[in-house]
Amino acid sequence: MAALLAALNLGGDGKHQTHSSVIQYIGRRALCTTRVQYPRTAPVLYALNQSERTALAQFSNTKTRIYFILQTGYFKAKQQFFNFSLDEASNDVQFIVRTYYSESASMSFTGRISRDYVRIQRQTLLSLFGYRNWTSDFALETQTHIGGLLRYFPKSHSAFRQLLAYFDHQKIIIPSYTFPLFDLLALSGVQLKMLLFLEQTGRG
Repeated sequence: MAALLAALNLGGDGKHQTHSSVIQYIGRRALCTTRVQYPRTAPVLYALNQSERTALAQFSNTKTRIYFILQTGYFKAKQQFFNFSLDEASNDVQFIVRTYYSESASMSFTGRISRDYVRIQRQTLLSLFGYRNWTSDFALETQTHIGGLLRYFPKSHSAFRQLLAYFDHQKIIIPSYTFPLFDLLALSGVQLKMLLFLEQTGRG
């Protein structure tokens, strides 16, 4: 927690702490991880505003609601979707149950929800935060942007950071391991490294 406070330049009372700054910090820390559990930052990560609570209300089952709160927190941190079971996020599940469903504290929430509900939840989050899923329609535009980045940022790490910023600005979900540019263009060595890294970090 001290590292988080130091990174945000906060004192112990946290008076200057903002929701967005904590989410951005979490996102940077989580960039290269696939399992997402943030027990120390859970109060911020899983706090729901009114629009998020309204979206949550469409689900009546407690297990499905818990899964949605998890996906919402993860999306706010990484702008990505994850496939996971509740068992893999047990600490987070316990926090959510204590916070929102204390009457169900004696119950055990494990396993997954159906694919249909996963799909509905993902579409809800895309609409809620104004993001778009990657499609092949973005391929040519992204290829052109990568070429421009490599002219101004010859170091692959710098170019990749700029590419992430581009996806974030365009509100496009980072492509997954099926990234279609491999089928559309001959990649330079640096481009290939960048897109392989996208494969590893963008897998949902």
